[in-house]
Amino acid sequence: MIKGHGLGLVADIGGTNARFALVDTQGDRKHLIALEQLHCAEFPDFETTLRTYLDHVGAAPHEGVVACAGAVKDNGVHFTNLDWCITQESLDKAGFSGIRLVNDYVAQAMALPILDHDRISPIGPLSQIGEGTLAVLGPGSGLGIAALIRQDGREITLATEGGHADFPAVDELDIEILRALTAKHGRVSIETLMSGGGLTRLHEVMLALAGHKPQHLAASEITERGLSGDPHCHATLERFCAILGSVAGNAALTLGARGGVFIAGGIAPRILSVLQASQFRQRFEAKAPMADWLQAVPCLVITDTNSGLLGAARLLAA
Repeated sequence: MIKGHGLGLVADIGGTNARFALVDTQGDRKHLIALEQLHCAEFPDFETTLRTYLDHVGAAPHEGVVACAGAVKDNGVHFTNLDWCITQESLDKAGFSGIRLVNDYVAQAMALPILDHDRISPIGPLSQIGEGTLAVLGPGSGLGIAALIRQDGREITLATEGGHADFPAVDELDIEILRALTAKHGRVSIETLMSGGGLTRLHEVMLALAGHKPQHLAASEITERGLSGDPHCHATLERFCAILGSVAGNAALTLGARGGVFIAGGIAPRILSVLQASQFRQRFEAKAPMADWLQAVPCLVITDTNSGLLGAARLLAA
């Protein structure tokens, strides 16, 4: 069994996957050990998932930070895109009273200053983060948005529910997409489109608007076909990237993220080539009278799926 006073647990629980690792809290917090990924759908609750991981690796950590895809209150969370609920009572009952819950994008934000160059890839000409606030957003099972405010030598994380803000339609096609989705779903949030399920909705709407037969495809199928040359799926990916650019630019302005905007989540790394060739950067900057301000803000895709664990490891000492 892995024991030790300096051993800590870190976890990143999304709507689809649960990632776990151990870290030496008295050593290099960028060095994660015993990494494992479990599928949330295979377990009834978080506590069972965690116990499965700890039993498998033979670990008994003395403390932990768990990043959760949902709003955290009183060390409890009801996941936004997962039928799990964690409370302090449920943690105590399962013997995990030393665990602290944080929003998953708070953990992502904490990781931003320590991401190595091999963990990120730029969109556009700027490849180095600047001074000041950093923002991170990411389409996955949902859409998370957070910021790391860096001021006077201090770092303060800001959790948001920005993914549930209204979808920002910019051009005529966006407006047609908004009309179609409003007729079907009512209110259209950013997450309605900027997520795995959103990619499916976007593809269906774009096919209908172009006069083609409706086709229900999972996000993974749209991505695979789009990257393989399917013109309809590729057009969906391009529009997804363009809208994401507008959302990222809004986040930069709203959060004052002059240091940089990072794109996290499971979708962006898979479509990196499309992102870099798309209208993402153009839409990111096209916000007069603030275009010059945004031109100086770098955008980078986080290509390391363990970035949330790195941020959680930094939070172990906070």
